[in-house]
Amino acid sequence: MEKLNPFVKFKEWQDEVLKTNEELKNSSSSSLTTNTLKSLLIDPRVAILSTVNRQTSQPSSRNLLIINYNESYGFLFETNYNSKKSKDIFSNPKVCLNFYWHYPYKRQVRIEGVALKLNDEISDQFFDNSKIGFQITYILSKQSEELLMSEEEFKKKHDEMKEQYLKSMGNHVSSNNKEKEEGKLKRPNYWGGFRIIPNLFEFYQSGDDYLSTRILYEKSEGTNNGSGNWTIKHLQT
Repeated sequence: MEKLNPFVKFKEWQDEVLKTNEELKNSSSSSLTTNTLKSLLIDPRVAILSTVNRQTSQPSSRNLLIINYNESYGFLFETNYNSKKSKDIFSNPKVCLNFYWHYPYKRQVRIEGVALKLNDEISDQFFDNSKIGFQITYILSKQSEELLMSEEEFKKKHDEMKEQYLKSMGNHVSSNNKEKEEGKLKRPNYWGGFRIIPNLFEFYQSGDDYLSTRILYEKSEGTNNGSGNWTIKHLQT
């Protein structure tokens, strides 16, 4: 009996990967080297996001990190609003996500939906929860634009800004909460999040002799979020 809610099924599949990762990390086998462990671990949050620019009809794909998901908000990620992916989304919000979990799972989940810009409050929360080094990269980088200095020069600029910030915060260890709040890095208005509201899930389980299991969930009705009624179909391999 298939789950009536694709978010529940997605979580079950993702949790299996997370569980296996923990078991591998806790393995006491002396034959499991660091490099071997890294090759076996899979980050189940990574997905391929595909967009299509309305003006050029050119599709583009890239790997990115889904920082959170739930039935109310859908799948959330953050980016530079001046990046190519953002420009594609602003011109055409229809997108596709694809999660691929290779051996031993041999599974993928394809998700079609609409991408919507997150409000400032949620984007601020994601920025504030990021590491300082990430925040400085978000501030400095004009994502997808030509790099007009060497990578070494850009890294030096990043490291100098990070060092100056950490030093300034260290000088205010005894500051009150208001001063600490005023001293923290602020999210630039060109950086923030999107949420993808799914209207279709396809769960694909690879099998022997290409006898794969494909289960399609399509949203039949609902509000402007991931909730609603879903129809379930089994597809031919």
